[in-house]
Amino acid sequence: MTTNFNTSLSEFGEKFVTRAAPLTAEEKSENRSTLYTNLVAEFFEQLILFDRVAIKIEQDNIPLAILIEQLGLELVLECIQDGTIELWLWTQVIFITGGMEGKGIHDDSYIKGIPPLSVGRLSSRAHSDPEKSVMQCFKWMSHIYSNEERKRFAQKVAHRIKLDTDDIANPSRNLILAAYKANDLATCGLPFNKDPNDLNYQERKTFMKLASDVIDTTFLASHNFTSFNKYNSTLIAQSSLDKIGKAFKLKDGLTRIIELEKVPDLRSVFIQRKIDFYNAVKFRNTAVSKKFRAWLSTATDSKDIEYITKQYIDELVSQNGFFDSNKAKLLKTIAMTTTGVGLGAILAKKFGTNPATSIAIEGGLGLALGSFEDFILGKLGKGWTPRMFIDAYKNELTKFE
Repeated sequence: MTTNFNTSLSEFGEKFVTRAAPLTAEEKSENRSTLYTNLVAEFFEQLILFDRVAIKIEQDNIPLAILIEQLGLELVLECIQDGTIELWLWTQVIFITGGMEGKGIHDDSYIKGIPPLSVGRLSSRAHSDPEKSVMQCFKWMSHIYSNEERKRFAQKVAHRIKLDTDDIANPSRNLILAAYKANDLATCGLPFNKDPNDLNYQERKTFMKLASDVIDTTFLASHNFTSFNKYNSTLIAQSSLDKIGKAFKLKDGLTRIIELEKVPDLRSVFIQRKIDFYNAVKFRNTAVSKKFRAWLSTATDSKDIEYITKQYIDELVSQNGFFDSNKAKLLKTIAMTTTGVGLGAILAKKFGTNPATSIAIEGGLGLALGSFEDFILGKLGKGWTPRMFIDAYKNELTKFE
């Protein structure tokens, strides 16, 4: 099962909503509306690609506000309850030691001789009380929900919020200090030519960014998560780097397949409103999508993108199983015209007592239309190919034409 760790929603909130974090030069020149659209399109893509999306939330809980604005209260609740979305309340903090009242920002004499970084835990009510954290999100939203709606939602979600209980910040700071003293950070712009306590403010900023990378990658490794975030590879063990890279391979693998099949990519589909979030969530929960994610994840393991494309093509030409048979076509026809009727007796007359059909159907105890797809893929789907996902994807697109 693949889980992708999303910090982009939190970073967007800190930079563009609360303005607690500085903007990069590129972000200053970008249109905020465009950045937001791309941010949400990325999340849309992650919903389809991964079994779960774990989301980093902080004091103001802007990520949850964005999700509710985009998906609506009920669909967000559904995704949290079924595990599609995980919320991780972040309390660990690592920050620059800046001298008295922050004067070290402009005058290095205030910070000379003191350790470059400090670590701690945030303990405000919003950091320590998950229900309070959930309630925080509503103050950032354009839609006004009643007190009753907010409280009911918070009560249902709060006990599902996960906490970053492991102490990662202290070991990460120590690792960065050791790497600096071994001159391993020279390629990152921090050669070991002075005592770490004598680093100036700008050097401490680089130090903090590297330490934050270590915190994130340690967290990813400990929970077996993937990530679209980019980290400095000089500080990451190869095993962690492979795990992070898997997210990019999954994305690129699907991109190659989509190009091969000449259908729109997931981000453009969202941006052009060809599939909405409600239908995207329903589509990702189908058996076809689940099986495709499992196939893509396996094909991606330690393989390059060309290999994934070859695997896809090989699957197309080599499979000739149940779904190509006349029996399967008849079974589908019967299922589409029967809702909740006992199919065992019907199919027994058509197929006799073939154990691959009538006995399996009897085990279904009167297959209902809604469970047909899951039944077929689970019981008789030996001829499944990843093309079935693309066909289902095309079908979704036609609904919005």
